[in-house]
Amino acid sequence: MAIQYLSTSHGGRAVFSWPMRCAACSLPATKSLAASYRATSDSSFLVVRATWSETPVEVLFPVCSFHWSLYSLPMKIVGMSLWHKVVISCAALAFVGGIMGFVKFVGGYGQETGFSVSESIVLVLPLLLWWVSMHFAPVRIAGFAPPKLWLRIRDQSFAMEFQQANPMAVRVQE
Repeated sequence: MAIQYLSTSHGGRAVFSWPMRCAACSLPATKSLAASYRATSDSSFLVVRATWSETPVEVLFPVCSFHWSLYSLPMKIVGMSLWHKVVISCAALAFVGGIMGFVKFVGGYGQETGFSVSESIVLVLPLLLWWVSMHFAPVRIAGFAPPKLWLRIRDQSFAMEFQQANPMAVRVQE
């Protein structure tokens, strides 16, 4: 179960003191990962277009080399704005679906056939990667509404060391 902390940040890179061990496995930390988030504000929706402004925030936390390689891509996906996630997911699904449809069309000599289980898994892979990174990331920004920043830390002992190093961070009940 994750422990949630409330702190302050006005955007940019939020600076915290971290224990010098991996946030996921407690081995000595050799690298750092960035958890990022974009707060959307000043939205206006017109008939033809929509406008909004985003305030990004980023938090660097320590990890070992193994967990850095495991979480580097998922953490980038989680930190993207909603607009980027939608566009990239649609493009990936259209590309993969188009290739699979073309291969099935050519392989079946023009006869349409149904999707197999493995093809369905390939289409669901971007959504699965996003879900795993959201639920199993060692540290992530749960919310950001300037100046409030909510952090979720999965490992309880790491979270307690974080609390000792950052007395200004207030523990929030989930």
